[in-house]
Amino acid sequence: MTGPGWPGNAAPAEGVARISQRGGSLMCGGCWAVPQRLILRPSWCEVLDFTHALITDATLQIDMNMRGGSLILIAGPGIVMDAAALAVRCTDVTAGAGASRGRPVLLRIELAGRIRYGWLELRRPP
Repeated sequence: MTGPGWPGNAAPAEGVARISQRGGSLMCGGCWAVPQRLILRPSWCEVLDFTHALITDATLQIDMNMRGGSLILIAGPGIVMDAAALAVRCTDVTAGAGASRGRPVLLRIELAGRIRYGWLELRRPP
């Protein structure tokens, strides 16, 4: 997936989107609708940019089985990441700053499943 939104700019069906990618890089950014659930099965690089995403639900459940590469979530204020249910092996996890004091949480990204030999990071745009 490259460019803004989902492949062909189609919205995910029934609140669930699936991304499977082997090799190369994949980016979801621009103005895209955040589903309620995202199933990730990549083998190398992923970037999900929530900076201009349309958030319709308070929680995004990401079920992942990722081997190698990195998952970088770019998120503005009010977006937090919870990786408590994620099994990691030989992986660095950087959660970044939590919700800003006095700001409501707009989206809680809950990660579950596993990631091996990779890197997971929540970044804030400059």
